[in-house]
Amino acid sequence: MTTRHSYFCIREEVLYIKRAMLSTCYRLDGNRLRIAGEQLVPARSALGQWGLGVNVKWSKSNNWSPNATPTNNGTANLLFGPLTKPQGYTPNMDANWNVNSITFASSNTSSYIPQSIGGFTLTLQGGITNNSTLLQTINNAIVLGANQTWNASAGDLLISGNMDNNGHLLTVAGAYNTMVTGALSGSGGLTKNDSGTLSLFANDTLTGPVIINGGTLSAGAAGTLGSVSSVTIKGGSLSLAGLGNRINDFAPITLGGGSISGNNISESFGPLTVSANSSIALSPGGAAGTITFASAQWTAGTLTINGWSGAAHTAGTDDRVVVSVRPPDDFLANVQFAGFPGGSEYLLTGELVPVPEPKPMLLCFCTFALASLRFLRRSRR
Repeated sequence: MTTRHSYFCIREEVLYIKRAMLSTCYRLDGNRLRIAGEQLVPARSALGQWGLGVNVKWSKSNNWSPNATPTNNGTANLLFGPLTKPQGYTPNMDANWNVNSITFASSNTSSYIPQSIGGFTLTLQGGITNNSTLLQTINNAIVLGANQTWNASAGDLLISGNMDNNGHLLTVAGAYNTMVTGALSGSGGLTKNDSGTLSLFANDTLTGPVIINGGTLSAGAAGTLGSVSSVTIKGGSLSLAGLGNRINDFAPITLGGGSISGNNISESFGPLTVSANSSIALSPGGAAGTITFASAQWTAGTLTINGWSGAAHTAGTDDRVVVSVRPPDDFLANVQFAGFPGGSEYLLTGELVPVPEPKPMLLCFCTFALASLRFLRRSRR
């Protein structure tokens, strides 16, 4: 349509306008945005708010405010809440849809579960944000159309559909928790930021790199990270949970400032590199677990092993850390078992154990030898 003046109701802080051609003038008029000019202007903004319709289908225009279905071209920013929904809180995506982003409003008093009863796929370009304090769920199959962030900024997120990253980077952020029960696939990377916990519960086929910058990534099922190309922990923690082998046995792992939490679980990793002060947290008591690395090297920092039980110079009595190939001496020298002197030993079994305290008799002998040497030097003068 060609128009000189169009008005759009602003229901949130930002109104996103997609223009087929340039518009020449923008002016706020109360709570409305006035667009003036001779160019083509879309009949609606790219902001679609789930509204006051009488059914749950995405394709019904009266389910959205303004009274129009969201554009299906990757530009729509969907907002769920805060209006009361007589049609319910389980919007049914009844066709394949391509949108930019999904946001759950901060003023929500109910939890939503967007889903697709017909098994259609949601393509996302710009990510998901939960600004509400309530758990919000997305029960759709998702394909990423671009690098993006899923942000549990004010409340938890549950993603229960399968997700194909389509070669794009997915960053999971926020101070609250994100749980993914669907299977993750694709060659793109997975990055964990901020203080929340990302819990993975499926046999995923991700083949890209995993980076943990903060918070916790919980590998909670067999095969969760079974196909990833590498794991880098710069901050936060990789936490082991559930049953079965969770991590790709051949993927290199770098401890560059974070930690691994064993939780009484046995797990095998690929080659280990320690590049900054990092730690491995073992769990005394309960079932004995073994953390095994294919090999190990040191470039910087100290690897601290917490929760190890036993006596120095002998095998541990509970959880253990094993390296399949003897590490270089500089690696062994920079391993610190909490409560023991610095440094570690490598047993024939492959286990890393603390070095013993200096023996009192040896200390006395060294003291005597030093005193004798000083006496001889003085007598020769």
